[in-house]
Amino acid sequence: MVSAGIRDLPRLGTIEATRFTHDGEGAPYIAEVSSARVMLPGRREPLWIAVYRCADHAEPMVLLTTHPCDTVEELGTCWPGPLPLFTRA
Repeated sequence: MVSAGIRDLPRLGTIEATRFTHDGEGAPYIAEVSSARVMLPGRREPLWIAVYRCADHAEPMVLLTTHPCDTVEELGTCWPGPLPLFTRA
């Protein structure tokens, strides 16, 4: 379950992402995206919580990354190539 704090982040926009199964098969879909900058104790640099929501999946994908994710464009480039959102096979 995703905590209320993650679930309630304001949506920044939409991107096309690819959700992959553990078998390596993927399918593009439209994801609503949100993010929040966070500072963890002992870290000098911020981290970003990036949230990707799709109507076809009950739970969003949540990524903790060092890659800046303040804009829709940055949320679409957290990974090289298609955004690898994983789901159960």
